[in-house]
Amino acid sequence: MGELINYRGHITSKEALNFATKVVNDMIEKMSPNAINELMGGYSNDVDKLIQDLIFETFKTINTDGKQQIQNLEGLGNVSRELEETLRCESLAYFIMDVFGDDAILEWFHLDWCELAETRDKVVIIASRDHGKSYFWTHFYPIWQMYRYRKNHPKYKYAKDGFIFSHTDSKAVDFLEIIKNTIESNEILSNRLWDGRKEGWAKSSIRTKNGCTLKAKGFGSGVRGYHPSYIMVDDPLLEKVMYSPTQREKNIDYFYSVICNMLIPHGQLVVVGTPFHKQDLYNTFRKDGRNEEWAYREYPAIFPDGRILWEGRYDYKQLMIKRKTLGNMIFSREFLCRPVTSESSIFPYDTLKSAIRGMEKFTLIKNREASPKTFERIVAGCDFAISANVGSDYTVFTVWGVDTDNSLWLLNMFRKRGASFNEQIGMIRQIWMNYSPEVIVVEDNNFQSIYTQFLQDTEIPIKSHKTGKNKHDIKNGLPSLAVLFERGKIRLPYGDEYSKSCADVILGEFNNVTYLDSGGLASVSGHDDCVMSTWFARIAQMTASEGSFNFQFM
Repeated sequence: MGELINYRGHITSKEALNFATKVVNDMIEKMSPNAINELMGGYSNDVDKLIQDLIFETFKTINTDGKQQIQNLEGLGNVSRELEETLRCESLAYFIMDVFGDDAILEWFHLDWCELAETRDKVVIIASRDHGKSYFWTHFYPIWQMYRYRKNHPKYKYAKDGFIFSHTDSKAVDFLEIIKNTIESNEILSNRLWDGRKEGWAKSSIRTKNGCTLKAKGFGSGVRGYHPSYIMVDDPLLEKVMYSPTQREKNIDYFYSVICNMLIPHGQLVVVGTPFHKQDLYNTFRKDGRNEEWAYREYPAIFPDGRILWEGRYDYKQLMIKRKTLGNMIFSREFLCRPVTSESSIFPYDTLKSAIRGMEKFTLIKNREASPKTFERIVAGCDFAISANVGSDYTVFTVWGVDTDNSLWLLNMFRKRGASFNEQIGMIRQIWMNYSPEVIVVEDNNFQSIYTQFLQDTEIPIKSHKTGKNKHDIKNGLPSLAVLFERGKIRLPYGDEYSKSCADVILGEFNNVTYLDSGGLASVSGHDDCVMSTWFARIAQMTASEGSFNFQFM
């Protein structure tokens, strides 16, 4: 804030007063004949006093967050209405409070966002989950742009064509559907933007009565030929960016080569979201040289100095309940906007890269006979899904070759979300037929014992394993795999796209395994199926090499 001044009993900045003056000047420039007549005849022809009163009314309205309505100026109804209309177009905060009334809530950080929308061409907002960033930026903001569009206005003409991106097509369309419902149900908006017909109301695009268009697409979609005047990118990333450096690079390339090139000169581009990984797209916006043009702001639920972002939404006690429910790492990512980095992982990515170094000439194989290498033995690890319901865990089976150096070479991976019981049994049979593993280790905790029971009386060499505190054991648990990566004892083929995608998922999951304050282990991403499958394969390797075949041929 600049120098403070006393303006009619209000302590304010010169910038705030200048903005109010600019709003009034803009209004007068496009004033209707009726309003001009009122100006010339009102206030006993004291136009200077009228203009000063207009500036004062505008100043009060803007600086009460839009909560104070424009007062009629000595009966000058046309002037008051045009001032109100100008304020709606110039001030996003006024527009929200005036058009939406009690249905809208504006906290201090929302007012920050209003100022950024009004003054900056490129904006990045990193904000906590569930603090209104999508409802503000992908609801109020595009509606405001469409409302203020004027074909021949030097500034408002850039509000004509908008574009919404989100992580999937369906999510972007959901945002558009909310906007359509809002326009239809709000009298002020429907009068301006909707003619009462559904012809321009398509699933992924709308055309308004005043000539605006707004389209919705998934991040990564083909959009060649579109050149909008403003773009809203809301939570564009999927969780797989945590697993794959390749995916992170693709996201960054798509944003800068496709989305940034869509925008017309003098257009506006806004990106909002919550980061998944320290090196994902959001990291490129920090002021590190090339991106100083971006207005970059972070709004964690709890600031480093202990301040709470929105007490009315989540006070400290409620946030601590969230932390307990989600766990430290997910809470840190989702609410504190601090993705867990490789430095806090027990499997740093620089170490994991040894698994793919020099592996470009190898690919995953469909059966044992297709291997270009001779292995001492074949082993497999099976991590079953709990349920076949939508949104359930992944089933992951990995098959490995053990060479003369006791290194583990991935031969193939079978990964599916929501696999049924019969599908999972079928996968085990397929692995047995195609790879003839000497040992297949499966988890025998709780429901998983059903699988070993079902496979009894077959020749498949299943070894059951109960997972408990042994998972966290430094010598034989998951942490022991870090030593294998450091020594280059885990080898992941990287010679074609399928092999790369499997390796990226595996390495991404390992990279997200961190220690809890309690001393246990957990995955930041919420998925450790590939990690567990690899660990079970390691147990199978040790079982086979030691000759401790403490299992039945079931």
